[in-house]
Amino acid sequence: MNTPEPIFDVARGDVAVSRRLSDALRTLAANTSDPAMKEQIRGVLAGKLGVRDFARTEAFSQTLDRVMPTALQRFAAMSDEERARLAEQGRAELERYRQQAVAPAPAPPSIDGQPTFQQEPSAGSGHVIAGTRKPDRDRVVAPDDPDEDDLYFRERRQRGWMV
Repeated sequence: MNTPEPIFDVARGDVAVSRRLSDALRTLAANTSDPAMKEQIRGVLAGKLGVRDFARTEAFSQTLDRVMPTALQRFAAMSDEERARLAEQGRAELERYRQQAVAPAPAPPSIDGQPTFQQEPSAGSGHVIAGTRKPDRDRVVAPDDPDEDDLYFRERRQRGWMV
């Protein structure tokens, strides 16, 4: 069965951003000694915890508190040419992720001997809808994509409520 690749909600449908985020999370998990952080990353990669929820956790906040001051100092010390070179390098990397063929997922790498995710839907859960994180979930809609409610209220604002 060829199941669609899971895409993180914060990627706004961009498979390259989702793939890069997944790789970054695996790198973070491999380089942290905090077992709570590793468990939360496993949850994100498994689709049990959203990226936004993970970003609000104490473990992630503590990591940012340790890492960000140095990173900001390094960024401030960079020349404009170096920043432009790094930006171009990032765009090329995202394009490479976009061009990657969607192959059947190999066995997921492990974090401390435990698999990072198992993305097999259960037999009774139905099919996985492209653009969603789990079976039977609503389609992920970016904030700039109007849905039914947005269109309804836009019309009411334009024509008035007594129409």
